[in-house]
Amino acid sequence: MSNDRENDASDVPEIELIIKASTIDGRRKGACLFCQEYFMDLYLLAELKTISLKVTTVDMLKPPPDFRSNFEAAQPPILVDNGMAILENEKIERHIMKNVPGGHNLFVQDKEVALKIENIYSKFKLMLTKRDESSKNVLLSNLKKIDEHLGSKGTRFLTGDTMCCFDCELMPRLQHIRIAGKYFSDFEIPMNLKNLWQYMFNMYQLDAFVQSSPADQDIINHYKLQQGAKMKKHEELETPTYTTTIPAGAEIHARAFKNEKDPISLIYKRKTTEIKKIPLSSILDAVTRTTPRVLVKQNTGPKMDQQNSKFCEDPMKDLSTTLNRLE
Repeated sequence: MSNDRENDASDVPEIELIIKASTIDGRRKGACLFCQEYFMDLYLLAELKTISLKVTTVDMLKPPPDFRSNFEAAQPPILVDNGMAILENEKIERHIMKNVPGGHNLFVQDKEVALKIENIYSKFKLMLTKRDESSKNVLLSNLKKIDEHLGSKGTRFLTGDTMCCFDCELMPRLQHIRIAGKYFSDFEIPMNLKNLWQYMFNMYQLDAFVQSSPADQDIINHYKLQQGAKMKKHEELETPTYTTTIPAGAEIHARAFKNEKDPISLIYKRKTTEIKKIPLSSILDAVTRTTPRVLVKQNTGPKMDQQNSKFCEDPMKDLSTTLNRLE
């Protein structure tokens, strides 16, 4: 049995995703939206064991020499598959959809959903710039449309009860709106957007989001840098926090989903402000959770053989750590 498992593991292709590191400590996950979006896409595939995922964080304020020699002026996210580096966001999406095992299942065609979420981030950025009631109302109007869509669908996620590319795109943006919106503009997602809060609650329970999510401080610093501001010394020394709970005023409902395509199905119970997580596998025998194979590296880039454009074994491989869950 163990030999069969080893053979199965060896048949699984390894995908590397290079992402931006924190602009605070240069090591942990940074607040790049596209990095988290593709991280979530690939993490879901790793959970389904169609791939083995290696994630490398790179400090773009002080990139290592081998990163610049390999990728020149390219910015993460960068996807590396079988020695081939994909550098542009659209090409990364296309590669995941067409070339990564299982990737085509993530990319659902839904024009209605695409239209509803496509401008949410630009409206948020406008609010951060103007910081007036008019821009807040425009953002709120967009959030209400998403809330109405979720209410009419009656499903856990944007297009159904299993995640797709639209969820991996929207949720990181909602998290930035929640954290940075409050910090810079005192904007809060209204409690009466019950469907949206239910959606965020559902997403907060998924490893694909939690393990790819940056710290609150990194989200805030991401926009401070854009505004030409700097973190205060005490903020740099703060222990990182990760907001993944729902405000006490938000009404959410525990729901159980039995879906073989969703290996991370869970049932939850709500107690005042406490969220208790119960694996559905303990209740429904047919549902099991899987642990993705993830290799986490920090601050090193792969070494490239310039003659044949193939990546060689990383000379700092001994610094890598294989984890069941990202830290």
